[in-house]
Amino acid sequence: MPYQRVIYHAPLEELNEDISLLLGLHAGDGWLSDKWGISCGQDDASMFLKVMELVRNVLGVEPIKPVKCPAGRAVMIRSGQPQALAFFRNYGFPQGRKAGIVGVPKQIFDSKDEGIIKAFLCGLFSTDGCFSFQTNRGPRVEIQVKSKDLRDGFVDLAGRIGFKFRSYEYLPPNGKNKSPLKVAYTTQSKQVIRWMEEVGSIKDAHILRYKKWKMLNDRS
Repeated sequence: MPYQRVIYHAPLEELNEDISLLLGLHAGDGWLSDKWGISCGQDDASMFLKVMELVRNVLGVEPIKPVKCPAGRAVMIRSGQPQALAFFRNYGFPQGRKAGIVGVPKQIFDSKDEGIIKAFLCGLFSTDGCFSFQTNRGPRVEIQVKSKDLRDGFVDLAGRIGFKFRSYEYLPPNGKNKSPLKVAYTTQSKQVIRWMEEVGSIKDAHILRYKKWKMLNDRS
């Protein structure tokens, strides 16, 4: 059955937490060309449903039927509707390659609403973040991005709501990266717990790993 272009309503205009969450997701892992799109891990079923919901409620369109990425275990959610493309352009996101130049939208920076700040951080962390732990080192929350502006913007916003992230750069020894990755992280257990409880992630793998750490930690 051919894809039916469905438009439910015009994109939401007044910045709210759903918009902020979608902007954070896009800043981390979205792309904008003749279509808008974002990928979700095939095992991140709840995240997939949440992104589909955001596309319908925020952008006001029905996504193109999701397809598996040519390589890797991911599913692409896409829309070619002009109103979806214009939505992200209106928040300052460029069309074409953005990884090294993307930053936090000005509208997010200007907001004094902690809910909006947390939602953007959650979206970015859900795509470019990692929750990890080792029994002899404790838990760690971090993001790795190609854009210094995005990393520094993340640290700035997190600082406004009481988090202290350290930052550094490194060049992976393997892979196709020819420029250093920009990292922000914290290993302070109280901050990590507060981050996962108050900011959190919509990525299933993050949530499951955190629950596992909590279970192991409660036993010790």
